[in-house]
Amino acid sequence: MADDHTVIWDAYWDEQVGQLFMTVAVPITSADRTFVGALVASVSCRAVLTILLVFAPGESGNLYVIRSDGAAIVSSGGDPRLLAEQSYRLPEKVVEGGSAPPIRPQAR
Repeated sequence: MADDHTVIWDAYWDEQVGQLFMTVAVPITSADRTFVGALVASVSCRAVLTILLVFAPGESGNLYVIRSDGAAIVSSGGDPRLLAEQSYRLPEKVVEGGSAPPIRPQAR
């Protein structure tokens, strides 16, 4: 972990609690910016999923939270376990700000 970067791992489905989580690490530094350690936590995606569902454009539209490489972390459409279980990436055209037809992750 770089001393000035937050790290977010891929989302994963926790069967015990029936929720989607992400693990996040944030650096801890001293006043002079010396790296001291990191705070690491698993964070529920429930609030993010709720926001996406509220703002999703109609029944056929989806909203995604994606990483800079286009990998979907959370989506307003479909089963959140599908994104957690596969490396689903949005088409490059969409990541670069273009438009594309609605996309739904496919089960393996």
